[in-house]
Amino acid sequence: MKSYKYSVPIMNATVNAGSRGEYLRLMKRSKVERVFLCICDLWDNEDTVQRNIDSLRDNIAFFSENGIEAAIWQGVTVGHGAVLSHDTDAVRKKVYAPIVDINGKVIEDTRCPLDASFRSDLSAYIARLAAETGAPLILLDDDFRISQHSSAPCCACDAHLALMSELCGEEIKREDIREKVFTSKSGKYRTAYLKAMGDSLRALAADLRRAVDKVAPDVRIGFCAVPCSWNIDGTSGTEIARILAGGTRPCLRLSGAPYWATVSDKTMPMVLESERMYLSLCKGTDAELMAEGDVYPRPRYTVPAAHLEIFDAAIRASGFGGILKYMVDYSTSPYYEQSYLKHHTRNLHLHEAVGEIFDGKMSAGVRVYVCDGITENADYTLSTPTHYTPSVKAGEMLQNCGIPTFYGDGNADCTAVFGEAARHIPLDMIKKGAILDGVAAVILTERGIDVGIAPNPILSFREFPFIKTDNEKNISVFKGKARLITSPISEKVAVTASIATGDCLPLAYRYQNTDGQSFTVFTFDSETVDRKSGLLRGYAIERILLDGITAIGKKKLPAHCPASPDLYTLCSRGEGSLAVGLFNCYADSVLDPVIELDREYASARFEGCEGRVESNKLYLSDLPAFKFAAVELFE
Repeated sequence: MKSYKYSVPIMNATVNAGSRGEYLRLMKRSKVERVFLCICDLWDNEDTVQRNIDSLRDNIAFFSENGIEAAIWQGVTVGHGAVLSHDTDAVRKKVYAPIVDINGKVIEDTRCPLDASFRSDLSAYIARLAAETGAPLILLDDDFRISQHSSAPCCACDAHLALMSELCGEEIKREDIREKVFTSKSGKYRTAYLKAMGDSLRALAADLRRAVDKVAPDVRIGFCAVPCSWNIDGTSGTEIARILAGGTRPCLRLSGAPYWATVSDKTMPMVLESERMYLSLCKGTDAELMAEGDVYPRPRYTVPAAHLEIFDAAIRASGFGGILKYMVDYSTSPYYEQSYLKHHTRNLHLHEAVGEIFDGKMSAGVRVYVCDGITENADYTLSTPTHYTPSVKAGEMLQNCGIPTFYGDGNADCTAVFGEAARHIPLDMIKKGAILDGVAAVILTERGIDVGIAPNPILSFREFPFIKTDNEKNISVFKGKARLITSPISEKVAVTASIATGDCLPLAYRYQNTDGQSFTVFTFDSETVDRKSGLLRGYAIERILLDGITAIGKKKLPAHCPASPDLYTLCSRGEGSLAVGLFNCYADSVLDPVIELDREYASARFEGCEGRVESNKLYLSDLPAFKFAAVELFE
């Protein structure tokens, strides 16, 4: 079975002679192989630096001598833009040039990578950690980024403006960036902007690596990526990881955490789709990749252990090799919050069984096409710029309705592509058709594919109270707004959903062109739709998606449980077998679930549930809220 490594972050300040034994007991009981000892201090106070180094050295030696790898997690570099809950006592003595967004807002507690003194001081400090603590790995927290420090893009400090101006051969003023870079078609201004951001991050990463190579060349440096790491920062997560690694193995923690689904509008399907999407962007790398099992700000009354456990199980089924699983409180003793670890230990056997069922099989379901590098060529007169590029809206919409998805290689029943990714998708990937949003439909039309809309369409915002479908019994309630295609659509389309009032504009349609390609098109720009909107979830949307998938692929999905909101579903095919993972990310139990299968199966193995298989249907016991199960079916 594929190995799966559990790593746990612990605040180094809570590890001492009186607590080490309890931490060790907890880690051993939980089969944790590595701890990351986190420090959140800067490097500008020698007494603090030396005290941290002495403590880290002792703690790393203790864990290593007792069979657990111990690494360092440096909790601040560029800066988070705000003081985090576990960093409230930190004192910043030295002031560096801050990051500035394109509106001129100075971002507090940040340091711009173009500040030479910052690069020099940070490099010297990381080199000291590498040389004096015995750590085999130093992981940099997810503030190792530029853009995602404000609601507006960053950085537009004077140094970055000067670099952008030099790169494009004319002066760029801060007040020009929004128009020339983020509301226009691609061109030299955006190219200069992205190169300036990317070059500054690459320079910082290279300086860190050079400094460590001089004193401890075998010590690895990794980092925690965020959404902007893959596009708007002008680089990619894998590129920065390679630079930081030098001649060692790269280490990269990906992005998408359970706490997102608790403290924001993001849903658990969106979180899981994010992690799996970023994993697909790392194809071909030899990097160590970890999922972000973060329950910030901890403890358990903030983010339930059930959210972390279902996340871990789905990540394991998705082919990850490990998780950074945040299971101890950051600010208190190891005796304060042990329930994350208790839930983890209770579920370990089921996690391992899920991994065993999915191991060695090929993903199946709807392929969601994404790629990095989208920002460079995006047309922002058509689409909506966002830190979250590439977008997971397509996969999120499908999984809201329990439709199995995958990214990259697999057995595709059909393909979904939303937004600017349509500019890059190989056309042979959609030779049978595809599921599209409005932006993707416009882009494919520009590329010469007939998807049922007129050339040069108009998109505009509309507000509407609810929608109607082609089935009067299948109505979705919706409150909000979306940016829609309002220009003519072919008379040959079959409208499957429309605004129920006013001009009754189509919201979804199905269309087959003269080449035999079938398209299900949602006419809205998916980036303008709220995540919990009725346009991205609900029984009507589920039915439209299922009918579209059947029309495109000419066959049923490998497995699907109808009318089960947020029942995150994964499928993988083996030789004569099918793995099905069901992860109930909703507050209701799934009662008497009946899973529709695409073929007949003779027998099944059940983990986390009871059940039986009869021909092409799978009958299971109830699946409670935030519980998960896996079934292996045999032909």
